[in-house]
Amino acid sequence: MPKSAKPNNFSVHVFDFVSLCFCLVVLSLSMFTLSRFFENKKPIVQVLGSQVDLEKERQFWTNIVTDSPTYRDGWLELAKIEDEMGNHDTAEKYQLKAVQIDPNYFTLEK
Repeated sequence: MPKSAKPNNFSVHVFDFVSLCFCLVVLSLSMFTLSRFFENKKPIVQVLGSQVDLEKERQFWTNIVTDSPTYRDGWLELAKIEDEMGNHDTAEKYQLKAVQIDPNYFTLEK
């Protein structure tokens, strides 16, 4: 019987080793997935089925109104973006700026 105990003991060690490797792979994949999830916490919005990075959009429109400060639609776009990002006070400030530029335009499309 001692001879048959050795192969069983070996197979138990192999099973333990394979199980440990499997657990390490699953743990590594889980950590990788969680790290990717938490690093992508940028404000993103779905527009016509595609994702839009609000930070990039805000920078784009900020550059536009910096170059053309009397461009009413640029200020309104900035107001929409700020509102979507939760910056309601800044959005209201940009809306008022647009109204100052064109007092006859009084609606903000959503």
